[in-house]
Amino acid sequence: MRAVDRAERWSASPLLSPLTAVPVLGDQVEGLRAITANVGALADAGDDALDRVEAGLRDTGEGGRLRLVRTALDAVRDVEARARELPEVDDGELLGPLRRASSRLEAEIDDLPARFDELEGHLETAHDLLEGPTRVLLVAANNAEMRAGMGMHLSAGVITVEDGDFESSRFFQTGAITLRTQGRADVPEELAALYQRIWDFGHEWRTTSTTPDFRTVGRILADLAARSPIGAIDMVVSLDVPALATMMEATGPVVVDDEVVSADNAVDVLLRDNYLRLGEVDERHERRDLQSRIAGTIFDTVTERDVDVVDLASALTDAAEGRHLMGWSADDGVQRLWESLGADGALTADSFLVAAQNASASKRDYYLDPVVHLLPLDPPRTPAEGVGDRRRYRASLELANPVVRPTAPYIDSLNRYVPVGVHRAFVTFTLPGAARDVRVIEGKPAGVGTDGPTRVATAWLRVPEGSTGRASVEFTLPGDARRLEIVPGARVRPTEYRVGPVSVLDGVPRTVQVPEIPGHSRQEPQPLAAAALVAAFTAVALGASRARRLSGPAPDLEAARGDGRLATSAALLAAVLALVAGLVQRS
Repeated sequence: MRAVDRAERWSASPLLSPLTAVPVLGDQVEGLRAITANVGALADAGDDALDRVEAGLRDTGEGGRLRLVRTALDAVRDVEARARELPEVDDGELLGPLRRASSRLEAEIDDLPARFDELEGHLETAHDLLEGPTRVLLVAANNAEMRAGMGMHLSAGVITVEDGDFESSRFFQTGAITLRTQGRADVPEELAALYQRIWDFGHEWRTTSTTPDFRTVGRILADLAARSPIGAIDMVVSLDVPALATMMEATGPVVVDDEVVSADNAVDVLLRDNYLRLGEVDERHERRDLQSRIAGTIFDTVTERDVDVVDLASALTDAAEGRHLMGWSADDGVQRLWESLGADGALTADSFLVAAQNASASKRDYYLDPVVHLLPLDPPRTPAEGVGDRRRYRASLELANPVVRPTAPYIDSLNRYVPVGVHRAFVTFTLPGAARDVRVIEGKPAGVGTDGPTRVATAWLRVPEGSTGRASVEFTLPGDARRLEIVPGARVRPTEYRVGPVSVLDGVPRTVQVPEIPGHSRQEPQPLAAAALVAAFTAVALGASRARRLSGPAPDLEAARGDGRLATSAALLAAVLALVAGLVQRS
């Protein structure tokens, strides 16, 4: 927006006024002024809207959250009304870049009604959610004991949202609530075939996240809750330790038992240090109490401190991108809110995720850094064979199990069938839906099937301490397959994926090209030129205008998924942020 300010000042400069009398050149000056005036008017509307929302954020009295949503909704409608009043730019006489800029601006303004409708829908949904009563099942994911694309859900609690206020139950161990769950949840048949015999899938709460598709995980957990003393719930939210650390980048450090916990050390404190200090079996209650108090204190800072809500929204958006924060709702509107943030944990037909799931009952995942390899196997193809041929690939998981010193029983293993120091992993290869002829070639085969739009192969792997193990599968893809969408594994450190000659980390979703068969080339489509002017005017009201008024570096939006991320994070502010602000209260 600083560029818009400069353009406005420059176009209004008295130095340009004499040029308005010059044929052709005068038309360009008037056109520039009209374009910058419209963009500036939208930015001013955004400033006004943000002022109103920020005033609402300071209203912390009874019903403040509901009034905040209404204020945001009114502000968005006012911006929409002012956008409709913008005069049309006469670009008939404009030349070159100005004509293209005017056309792009007009296209963006024409698209505004649909964007405003979407944002208003999110805010209305947020109002209904906060008005309640809404029962939220919060499941805490432990990244020291991993499942597929998330930590194992070892504890949970229920938060009731009503009239903008939150009431939290005591948190419970999911292993204990499994014993009080009657019957089995309704699970997809293909997942029951893969995991039920091994993991008691559909009954055991802690193994629900064997599938990385959080839409499925959320539905199953809601079903299990209804079959337990918890009862019916409306929404499931998964939150892990890196998400807490990310939150602290906005809230600042806390002090618990004279120890400073900050964004820099929260992961180490919760996933390593507490297990070393309180790692004996008879100390587990003390450790769980400490971890609960740390988490509760972090959440308390959201409401007790003067936290910049835009920074907090950005932090939670980052957490969602790495699958450290995910949500599912039985309500279609709330579910669309999760989807718009990219926090629904959904799989696609191009998804690719290789996960070493902890089968040792240990907490060694904090120390593990698996590496994933994907290589083509086919020999060179001749042009006569065409692009429709299938080509074969090998995906491998390389898992080094380091010597851990110092250690503790909870870190090593509490599973009497697994020797001390040995890491036993259930490796799941989530492959694109077009994968065929899938075969496990390294590791002990456990099964092959489907998971929604993807294909899955599974294998057992045992890695002694100080050694490296490998599990591998081979499969074919169509010859015209173009891309893979790497799904974040949500480990404390991103996993390295070596896809042909390319190496990427899975801290955020990554799209990579399917590796080339040696000696074979593809005709790639030419990329379309991207529109560069005025990216998402919906975000002006709640995001871009802030960059106009605040000093400092502009936010890095390059990794954001979609132009609407800033706008939808504003809706998340009204729903999820308000929810997270009171998610965990001390037991």
